[in-house]
Amino acid sequence: MGAPLVPSAQAFATVDLLNSYLVDDISTSDPFALAALAAATSAIQSYCDQRIDFVDGDVVVVDGSGSDILLLPEFPVTDVASVVVDFDRDSARTLVPPGNGSNSEYDWNEAGMLIHRLGSTLMYTSPFNATYGMWPNRRRSVQVTYSHGYATVPAEIQLVCVAIAGRAIAQDGANSETIGSYTAQYAGQPATLTDNEKRILDRYRARRR
Repeated sequence: MGAPLVPSAQAFATVDLLNSYLVDDISTSDPFALAALAAATSAIQSYCDQRIDFVDGDVVVVDGSGSDILLLPEFPVTDVASVVVDFDRDSARTLVPPGNGSNSEYDWNEAGMLIHRLGSTLMYTSPFNATYGMWPNRRRSVQVTYSHGYATVPAEIQLVCVAIAGRAIAQDGANSETIGSYTAQYAGQPATLTDNEKRILDRYRARRR
């Protein structure tokens, strides 16, 4: 993976949406409701290993793949501003970006694939030639400045967020309740994702390499 995950500044859902889900009238400044939404957001990000919301101009140093394809840590990718290869060496070099015809040295797509285009042939004084077009096969050897994530968090993620937060509100942060001699045991901690919620979030999970 790239840089450590940075928590979102804002929760993936609002107290108003939580009220609609719970059919309640919680104050938009209620500290427990805000904490529940923040915890739900963190749980979603941890499961997905993704920031998910939009980040502009993120700078990451990633491992080289040793092939012509390198997967960026976060997706969807909306822009790649700069790519530096051999970042771990004195020979670090900024690649020519897309839009420069046959001189372009890389391309990218929304899914987070960074494609190293075949470059020129390097001529040496020896009888050997070398071509480049592959990412280095070394750790932390490529620096990428790129933008990624959703400007508007997908509705299904918002729904998962309010569902998790709603459980915390309903349980008041507890996982069991005792009334007289009767004890009700809730189905796990409020921030624990259900199997259905995991199925919804699976398409947003980071790719394992």
